[in-house]
Amino acid sequence: MTAVTRCPQCGTRFRVTREQLDACQGTVRCGCCRTVFNAIQTQQVEQQPVPVQRETDVPFHATLRVAGVETAAAGSAQDRHAGFQPKWGVAALVMALLVAAQALYLFRNGLAAYLPAARPAIVGYCRLLGCTLPLPQDLGQLRIVSSAMESAPKQPAIVTLYAILHNRATHAQSYPDLELTLTDTSDEALARRTFTPDEYLRPEQDAKQGIPPSEEIAIELYLDTEDLKPAGYRLLLSYS
Repeated sequence: MTAVTRCPQCGTRFRVTREQLDACQGTVRCGCCRTVFNAIQTQQVEQQPVPVQRETDVPFHATLRVAGVETAAAGSAQDRHAGFQPKWGVAALVMALLVAAQALYLFRNGLAAYLPAARPAIVGYCRLLGCTLPLPQDLGQLRIVSSAMESAPKQPAIVTLYAILHNRATHAQSYPDLELTLTDTSDEALARRTFTPDEYLRPEQDAKQGIPPSEEIAIELYLDTEDLKPAGYRLLLSYS
């Protein structure tokens, strides 16, 4: 014969057998709220199945301990935690992607400089965000291979500056500014001016493309020195 007992604390009902109750003098522990009570005092004899809110078989291992109920309750909690795991996994993935996107935005210039192969992808990423990706500016990788200054035979005040720049880097670099200083016979400065790429590049040269990697470019600048009569010059590279 099967009996149904109700927990006096939470009202949960359980099916138990007479043999189980006799084994521990009727003392059981509720698997839901863990209240200890006497099941004999609260049992109801049933001949037919009766509807209950919750029910479980209750194997007894010792007095005051119902292992089956404890296991069932623990399993229910595990199921609830398992339901949360996929949600936490998705949230963690979204957070990781946001952090990676922010890092890529902040360090895009350095990444593009040291990972030239990734530059097209970074440029596309910046285009989506509306940001810009300037070309690297490393003066240590730029060198003036040669330079010379010549004056026109019939117009001594008109001089032409010739220079060849070499980009030693393995990636394209931004065109530098040219800082030209005209000097006298004592190497004292007579005049100084800085020329931007837009002023010294030829029309077919695109400043936005930069100096290609491991290549040289030739520069010609036509200058009107008026009555300065320079005896020499100094040419430096810089970035504004």
